[in-house]
Parts: sequence; C-alpha cells; structure tokens
Amino acid sequence: MSKKIVLLAVIAALSLCAFTNVEKSQARAGVKFGGAYMVAFGGVTNIKEIVNHTPYDVSAGKTDFAEIRLVTRNDVLESIPANGIWTGDMWVPWADNSDEFKNHFMTINIHIPHPTRSGEYSLKHFSVWQSGEYVRFNDAHTFVDNAPRVPGEARAGGERRLIISIKDNKPVFTFAKFKP
Repeated sequence: MSKKIVLLAVIAALSLCAFTNVEKSQARAGVKFGGAYMVAFGGVTNIKEIVNHTPYDVSAGKTDFAEIRLVTRNDVLESIPANGIWTGDMWVPWADNSDEFKNHFMTINIHIPHPTRSGEYSLKHFSVWQSGEYVRFNDAHTFVDNAPRVPGEARAGGERRLIISIKDNKPVFTFAKFKP
C-alpha cells in the first residue's frame, strides 16, 4: 500500500471522529441532523406537544448550552394556560453528570394559586433530562445519578407528548408517544 493511500485513510478516520464529536455537541444543543451517534446512544427525544390538563398555568423550557457557540439554545415557553396545548419542537437535553446538568436541562413549572391570597402562587417544579437510554426527572433543580425515569414512555429517542395532570390533588406529568 502506498504512503499516499495510508495517509488518506488516516485523514478520513480522523475526520470521521471529529465529525462525530461535532454531531454529539450539536445533538446536545438541539441542532437537527441525522447520524449514527443518535442511533447508537438513544437518539433525540423531541417533545412535539405539551398538554395541560390542569386548572393551572404551566411553563416549560430548556437550557442547552453547547461547546459550540453557534448551536447554543435557551428555549422558554411563556405559558400554557389551564387546559391548553402547546405544539412545536423541544428536544430534551442530555446530562450524564452534575457538570453537564448545569447547562443541559428542561424545566416544567406548574403555577398553583394560593387558596386565600389573591395574586400569590406556589410553584411545583420538575427538572427533566436525558441520560443514557432514558429520560429522567426529579423535583429538585439538581442532577441525581439514576434519577427516576419519567412516567410513561421513558426510553430516549422519538417524538413525545408531555401530559400534565392532577392526581391525588398533586400535579404530575407523563410522557406518551406522539401520534399526530
């Protein structure tokens, strides 16, 4: 084999490695593309619809700061009114440790009015992120190793419907496969 062919093979291999790392950064930031990385590591979980089955206003958003400045995302939805529906695209960020979680998480906030003081409310907060093959959550704004999987369709990858409802007088949420 000639030195030229070997050199070209090495350059091609290094280019593929660099492209895969850029793909991973872009995927974490919500840039749409296709690639082997997404298939091998669970894929992008895209929330297509948020259904608010509560009598309360709900807000949701995500923070997803990437190493590549051009693909940094910070999406915040104003408010989903009581019994309202939001439609769009919101990718669940990845976080495999507490350092990554600082810049890669989704929030769901349920604004519950105070029963006797007009204009005051309490906030029920959930943090959501994708780690490995599953989407996980907790009600503290911190990373937790092996946090509970989201209720419902927890496996990472694919389009989801996020449903917020009341169970036993408490706000809860579940993920379901999105079917238009």
